[in-house]
Amino acid sequence: MKTAIWASAALALALAFDLAGQSAPPERTVVDDPNYLPRVTPIKPGMAPKMKVDPLPAVPSRSFRVNFSTGDELMSGMTEFAEKNNLKISEVRGLGGISSAVVSAYDPEKGAFKRFNIDQKGELVSLQGEITVQNGKPAFHAHVVFVLVDGTVHGGHLVEAHINPVANLFVNEYDSPKAGN
Repeated sequence: MKTAIWASAALALALAFDLAGQSAPPERTVVDDPNYLPRVTPIKPGMAPKMKVDPLPAVPSRSFRVNFSTGDELMSGMTEFAEKNNLKISEVRGLGGISSAVVSAYDPEKGAFKRFNIDQKGELVSLQGEITVQNGKPAFHAHVVFVLVDGTVHGGHLVEAHINPVANLFVNEYDSPKAGN
């Protein structure tokens, strides 16, 4: 029975290519230039010997939707939220709008984070973050991507973001034996 299904699927695919005037899928062009990568780049196994894995429950223990409005500062609000709810290990994602923001990126030559000011309205198109425990208190850390009206994209470690008109963040907390460490 399975063989008949596969044979029917193969026949349908062959007919589709024949109807389109092609005898087979088009070949991919191979570019002989070191600045270009193949469509699927081979991954070398064994290149992360220090990787550690902490199992988490399949389902979050608590989930929240955190809504911000015009004038709210996101880092301040998320820090207060994490402390009030005693969050220990959480994933955070979100989107929204900003009137201004500050992001940073690590400069290995200086050994410090370089500051970038965003002094115009834009869209927060992606926020990926976490809440962990540092020095006994919940700490919020996020990476963001903003797009501005002219289409330029800015991103990095979130330092501050002033919301306009709204931002919605979704927080999933997980129980973990290491959460308090």
